[in-house]
Amino acid sequence: FSHRNVGIVAGASTPADVIEEVHKTMSEHAENFAAMLEESLKTLNTGDTVTGYVTAVTDAELQLDLGAKVTGVIKAEQITDDPSVKLTDLYKKGDQIAREDVLDADVLVVRTRTRCDANLLEGTSVRMIATATIGIDHIDMGYCASRGIHVENAAGCNAGGVMQYVFSALYGVAARIGIKIEEFTLGIIGVGHVGSKIEAMARYLGLNVLLCDPPRAIAEGPEKFCSMEYLLENSNVVTMHVPLDETTRGMADETFFALMRPGAIFINAARGEVINEQALIAAEPKLGAVVIDTWCHEPNINLDLLEVADIATPHIAGYSLQGKQNATTMAVQAVARFFGIDALKDFIPHDDDPTHT
Repeated sequence: FSHRNVGIVAGASTPADVIEEVHKTMSEHAENFAAMLEESLKTLNTGDTVTGYVTAVTDAELQLDLGAKVTGVIKAEQITDDPSVKLTDLYKKGDQIAREDVLDADVLVVRTRTRCDANLLEGTSVRMIATATIGIDHIDMGYCASRGIHVENAAGCNAGGVMQYVFSALYGVAARIGIKIEEFTLGIIGVGHVGSKIEAMARYLGLNVLLCDPPRAIAEGPEKFCSMEYLLENSNVVTMHVPLDETTRGMADETFFALMRPGAIFINAARGEVINEQALIAAEPKLGAVVIDTWCHEPNINLDLLEVADIATPHIAGYSLQGKQNATTMAVQAVARFFGIDALKDFIPHDDDPTHT
């Protein structure tokens, strides 16, 4: 990090804590920098005009006091205590980050709206991508591996939020259609970070639980797991928590829904593309309820599926304060480990404890 320029490009949805803590570490004048960025990130890009308060002196010619209210141009640049090191940050909306923005960047901090592939990365100096998300389907992992670009995700960061969503939705639809779930069997397809939390809560609530996770069954033994066919035929509730890859894309198809029990509840809070949406629409009359949080082709969702869903939400199951705090922690610590920034290796958001159960 010493005696060189380091560029960071962050999507506009990057939590303000990341911005604040990096600048706090890098400059003694940046303690309140996130307050200004929080306003600017709502609608503005670097170079736009913003009205705000002076939180850092970046131009020796400016004769302004900290705290003075000014109208000016966003300058996301801070000088560290070491005059030979300059940290330059560029903040843009995730889907607006272009190749010319990252030519000299060393690390990208993104969420799912930034497609990280050859179109964005070819010929740039990017060495690391930290995505503040569980999923990595917006990143071309093969391309990154071929170019030596290190990728870190925030696995499990929003697992608690998704677990809360699933049970809130489950009890909500049960109340709506007038059924009790105390004796239900809950089938969980995909038992990773999220699925494991749902399993633990289901057992705590006294529900019967069936688990389907072929990779874990191979690694740990089959005793705890069952086949997907058995799970679908014997579950009152089926909830999806698989990652999106070529083995899971479209896995919930006509055969899948034909095996489900009449009156069963179906929940998808994984990825939209793990479902054949037309197959689900056709199967809806036999199901007890349909809960959809993730959709194919977001934000251009299938309006026919929206019409038949009992609960429909815009991919917000894990969009919780705790999830953001966890993603912030994991992204900052990943960057700190990769670049050897000791001051941030044990970072957690300073205002709140990101841990949750």
